[in-house]
Amino acid sequence: MAQFHHLVTGITLTDLSSYSTDELLTELRRRDGDVYRKVSDVCEGIYAWLDCIEQEWYDEETDPLDSRATGMATIAKLWHDYGFTIRLQAYKSAFMNRVLYAGGEVRTEKCPKHKGHWWGCWGDCVCVDECGNGTGWLPNEKPQV
Repeated sequence: MAQFHHLVTGITLTDLSSYSTDELLTELRRRDGDVYRKVSDVCEGIYAWLDCIEQEWYDEETDPLDSRATGMATIAKLWHDYGFTIRLQAYKSAFMNRVLYAGGEVRTEKCPKHKGHWWGCWGDCVCVDECGNGTGWLPNEKPQV
């Protein structure tokens, strides 16, 4: 939460914990205009868009590759078949949490011990991220030994 201090006028670090996310967003919007959104709101907007595409374009009797607008029908078919799984995995994702909320980056090298698989929280391996997750991926910038 300390990262908001430089963004929000009139709120000190001491006071910061007493503000809700909605209050912080209100202050940021007051200062900068309506350019800030909670990640959950953005995700819900994307899901609503995909739900509309599915409703308009999905037809289980039609092969999406042979249909009227191949791109939209393909998206509708995939969302129909995998939407629930995608929502669940996005909700549970330590990776998305790290990248969206903690400002982390995409890691590119697998941990030799955990081989790119999440393995728990708060361990002592170098592949533990800034949020405490054992990501299975090494930091891009190697720690100085």
